[in-house]
Amino acid sequence: MNQLRGQPVNVDLIRAAAMTGVILLHAAGRYTITPQEITAFDAVEMAQWWVVDFYQSLAVPFGVPLFLMLTGALLLQPQKKDTLAVFFKKR
Repeated sequence: MNQLRGQPVNVDLIRAAAMTGVILLHAAGRYTITPQEITAFDAVEMAQWWVVDFYQSLAVPFGVPLFLMLTGALLLQPQKKDTLAVFFKKR
């Protein structure tokens, strides 16, 4: 249990993995190659494209979906007995 928030440690680990994925995605997005640059490919740019593509393919499947699933899991906990009106009033 996380002593500060009273949440399981798994929540913090999932959040850290999701943040890493989103940061990796945004950091790799800076080095993508636009269609205008494709005509002048050389070996260095091709290697750069493969590295960026590899990092983006790692980050896309787990970064944002993990955040969405974690949000749903924390909002819709069965032990919370809020009515629909209270739920939307809080948010």
